[in-house]
Amino acid sequence: MTTHGSYYTKILDDVALRTFRRESERGNNHHGWGMAGFRGWSCGGLQYGSRGHERIARLSGFTAQTEWRRFYALAKSVTRIDWQCTARFGEVAGRRIARHWRAAKRRSGETKNSASVTFITSTDGSSTLYLGKRTSNLYGRIYDKGAESKLDHWANCVRYELEVKSYHAPAYANRLFVSGNPSSFVIHRLHGYFSEHGIDSGLSSETTNINVCSPLESDADRCLAWLRNAVSPSVKRLMFQGRGRELMDALGLRIDQHGDLHTMDDVQTGIAH
Repeated sequence: MTTHGSYYTKILDDVALRTFRRESERGNNHHGWGMAGFRGWSCGGLQYGSRGHERIARLSGFTAQTEWRRFYALAKSVTRIDWQCTARFGEVAGRRIARHWRAAKRRSGETKNSASVTFITSTDGSSTLYLGKRTSNLYGRIYDKGAESKLDHWANCVRYELEVKSYHAPAYANRLFVSGNPSSFVIHRLHGYFSEHGIDSGLSSETTNINVCSPLESDADRCLAWLRNAVSPSVKRLMFQGRGRELMDALGLRIDQHGDLHTMDDVQTGIAH
């Protein structure tokens, strides 16, 4: 979404700064970011940039779910909005997606000018169904979220997504903005879109084991997960071999007389002072 004019940009800058602080406090790192002449930064689920008196904001994941209304209220235009819903059914994810593919293929053969239907299987056994093309104004996708994410909490889950662009995006965003229950509205619209293509998604506000947003996970969470999976075995092995002091040196860590853990940078800064 974008906006322009000194009044709106000043307010949006303030909203973006407060969101940036929240994202940083959640453990996310910030990086420089830019696109289409805009220059700014990225932190967690927020990308924000400026180009003269214009501003651009891109929200994703948990940040989009919790903050999008504040940004949308100040936006002059919306160029893209993505809706998604993840659910676990009493059926193997791959089998369910294959069944959706057969249903969409049948509907495509019965309807003129229907969206293209593409079904792709991977060597790891996962599969993805696409409705339309990447350049389409409405682009649907159904895939095995567990296989894609490789995370246990998404095991055997199916992700339903709709990517809305061009002149559709502002209209869809406004309908969502005025809806009384955004989560139910998204689920209803996703079910309606896939139904038009012959697919019974089984989505409804009463569906159990359903999620319209990924679990909150920060850069710090991902870093800790990597340490736990990739580094922890080596640390344990070195400790077992009695090389704990060398391990601390390699990691640049020290334990002070009070038993508190510090990095070498902290220790050297203290000495310098």
